[in-house]
Amino acid sequence: LLDRDQPHEALGVLREMPAAWRTTSAAARLHALARLATSRPDQAARWTRAWIEADPESAGALVAHGNALQQVGRLEEAIGAWRRAARMDARWRDEAVRVWTTAAAAVGREADVVDFLDSLEDSDGVALAPSLIELRAWTALRSDQFVRAMVDFRALSDHPDRGPRARRGFCIAALHAGQAEEASCDSVGFEGLRSAQLEGAIASRSTGL
Repeated sequence: LLDRDQPHEALGVLREMPAAWRTTSAAARLHALARLATSRPDQAARWTRAWIEADPESAGALVAHGNALQQVGRLEEAIGAWRRAARMDARWRDEAVRVWTTAAAAVGREADVVDFLDSLEDSDGVALAPSLIELRAWTALRSDQFVRAMVDFRALSDHPDRGPRARRGFCIAALHAGQAEEASCDSVGFEGLRSAQLEGAIASRSTGL
C-alpha cells in the first residue's frame, strides 16, 4: 500500500497487526514511513527511533529519522542523523546528502555540506560518486566558494552525462571568480549560463543524482 501511495490505508492495516510483530524492525520501518507520508512527523520520529533501536546498522532508518526531525524543527539533530547515514552506507549516501543540502539551503548553511563531503574524501578516504561531486560543485557555487566549485566542475568536464552541464557550471564559477578569460569562457552566452544555473539547481536536488 505504501508503494501504491496509499499511506492512510497502510496505517489501517498496520494497526491490525499482531502485537508481537509491532516490536520488529519491519514494523517500525513501515509505521515510520506511513507516518512520514501522512504528515505526522512527531509520530514518525518516535517510530524512526524505534527502527534505529531495532536495526542500528540501517542507514535508511537514519535518513528517515533525519527527515522526521527536520519536519518538527529539530534541524541540528536531523543533520546529525543524515551525517551518520552518509558515513555508514554508500548506498544511502546520495539520499542523505541530498536531503541535507536541501535543508541547508533554506537556512544558508550549504557550506557545511561542502565541508562534510571534503572530510569524507580527506579523512575517510571515500571516493565520491560523480553525483556527489556535482552536488558539491553547485553547492559550493551557491555558497560563494567559486574556486572550489571550479575544481569539481573541471573534474566532471569529460563525464559522458554530466560533462556539458559541468563545463557550463565551470564557466559560471569562473565568471564569479574573475577568471573567465583565463578559463576560456568568454564565448559562453549569458542565457546559456542562466540555463546551466537552473539545470544545476535542479540536478543537485534530484533523487536521480
